[in-house]
Amino acid sequence: LWRSDGTSAGTIQLHVFPTLTASTTIRSLRSINGITFLEADDGVHGNELWRTDGTAAGTFLVNDFTAGSEGSNIGYSGIDGTLLLTTRPESARYTATGQLWATDLIHSEPRLIQEPINGFVRLWNDATNLYYIDLNATTSTAELWKLPLSAVRTSWQVAVSPQTGGTINYTSPSGNKVTLTIPAGAVSQPTTLVLTPTPTPSTTPPYLAFAGTGFMLDAYQGTTKLDTFNFQAPITAAITYTNQQINGFAESTLKLYYEHSGTWIDAATSCSPTSVYQRDMVNNRLSVDICHLTPFALFGSVSSDTFVYLPMVIR
Repeated sequence: LWRSDGTSAGTIQLHVFPTLTASTTIRSLRSINGITFLEADDGVHGNELWRTDGTAAGTFLVNDFTAGSEGSNIGYSGIDGTLLLTTRPESARYTATGQLWATDLIHSEPRLIQEPINGFVRLWNDATNLYYIDLNATTSTAELWKLPLSAVRTSWQVAVSPQTGGTINYTSPSGNKVTLTIPAGAVSQPTTLVLTPTPTPSTTPPYLAFAGTGFMLDAYQGTTKLDTFNFQAPITAAITYTNQQINGFAESTLKLYYEHSGTWIDAATSCSPTSVYQRDMVNNRLSVDICHLTPFALFGSVSSDTFVYLPMVIR
């Protein structure tokens, strides 16, 4: 396997596979979010799914789906930073039941989502659900299946470079939305940003309550996770919340906070000078510029009209 920019100096060998035969051809090359996936036989695992980021170190086997040297028959597709694939043993591609897997494009091990899959699968999605048609060649029947994307995905990501920015859009099962807008010039070299939704935090800022939206933001260069990272230019975090989410809160007090050493700090202060919140209470939306990575969460004050007042009788 080679990579080339069209010049001799820019032609680099990435990986050596055994002598190719009709059954060990490198095939099904497809680029998804800057990562190229392919099927190949390394002489040990049989035909399996490989990935490369264009470097020798970043070229490796995704998983040995059919254990041993037999190999797998694979179909795959990418959905906004998530790789979805179906596998079945290579020797029984027309008869054996298969499995539906999912993994993000950076670091996670593949997760088994659904089995059995009876036949050939066609995948597509909308904002909240994954759909697939299970085509059974043996019985000449087809079935339409639906899975919520929340059952398939654990993170949302975007690849950005110094010349190009990007956007991450995440919608929770309850309808809350997080949009991160990364401008050109926010990073100094190609970087993949990964947003992972987080549960209710174990701590809160003093006198504030969690308002239902939390996420972790990580940065990767290649497959290396960066422990610390500051943006060269601010990125914008926009939170859209539902009426149900903020029921009981004083809406004007909602702010995004970041966690540092167990303490929650106003995310606006991650930039210098301090960012200014933009609020659209009619459409249940706020936004603020942020300048580094960390866990984030939305907090606010509980509205006074939700308190219950009880009479006190002194005897």
